[in-house]
Amino acid sequence: MRDIPRIRSALQQTDSAKFEELVAAVWSQMGWSTRVSQQGRDQGIDIVATKSDLIEQKAIIQAKRYSDSNKVGRPDIQQYSSLKTEYPDVDSIIVVTSSSFTSEAKQLAEQLGVKIVNGSELAEACVQNISEENLSKYIEYTGSGKDIVESSGQVNSDRIKINQLTSSEEDLADFYSGYLRRLSEAVQHGNRERTFFIKIDREHNETSEYTVRGTTHQIQFPAESPKLLGQLQKTAKKYGWTVVNSETYGSGAGGVEMVVPPEEANMFFISLDTTLPESPIPRRQARIIKLMLERIYDQDLSGSEITDLVHGAHNDPTIESHTRVIR
Repeated sequence: MRDIPRIRSALQQTDSAKFEELVAAVWSQMGWSTRVSQQGRDQGIDIVATKSDLIEQKAIIQAKRYSDSNKVGRPDIQQYSSLKTEYPDVDSIIVVTSSSFTSEAKQLAEQLGVKIVNGSELAEACVQNISEENLSKYIEYTGSGKDIVESSGQVNSDRIKINQLTSSEEDLADFYSGYLRRLSEAVQHGNRERTFFIKIDREHNETSEYTVRGTTHQIQFPAESPKLLGQLQKTAKKYGWTVVNSETYGSGAGGVEMVVPPEEANMFFISLDTTLPESPIPRRQARIIKLMLERIYDQDLSGSEITDLVHGAHNDPTIESHTRVIR
């Protein structure tokens, strides 16, 4: 499968007109007749889509080509939902973005019946409906990735590109450098363990957790996406990472959490040691964390809260945890 994060990033780099054309092309491939509106002629409507099955359907699609740092907010949803009143023959309003939605926007969209599609979902739809050749007409994208991180045909080779980090990744790399320094000092003095704790948006799932200890990523996510566990294992093999642990959990008698077969699981856990020799650790780890957040948790790195957490330090004022919201 082509690499979702790379396509999503390319979507954010294209111009607004091309972005609207691509969204229309995706809906066309899904059986809709689409028309991209001309600016100034359709009162802010980006795309009109119609579909004739047993029942005629009509949708207005608002296509917002935003960067990761610019999420679609509640006021946008409120504004677009009013189009139903202005156009009574419209059955649905769809808001598509290359970025994501704030939690308030998601809640309001659900209340008002506005359908929303984030950048990762749009990238997935591109993979399923647009050929690689046609995709290149709308965005600057080449190559096909086959795992969660990015394309590489070599095993045990550090192929994760780190020469052009985003400002958010640079911010994370800086924070991670401080974490490594404090971790080294703690080890030398025999002090408590330090963990890099990445806060996951809880509206997705209460059981989701993501921590990094040194270069070992401990990833816990709901079993709603069973293919992800296999993809992570393949990714580890491709990049020469070590699968330290992999478990599938479910509820046993009395609701007690226990290891169960994958088909009975409600939660997956995998621990990956991403250590490779002679690798620029902070920048590389920043890129890995960003990609894991996007692919597994559909969460932007920008705005994520990350804590250099000291275990058992709540009763010891001399030992300090550090928290940063990534810019």
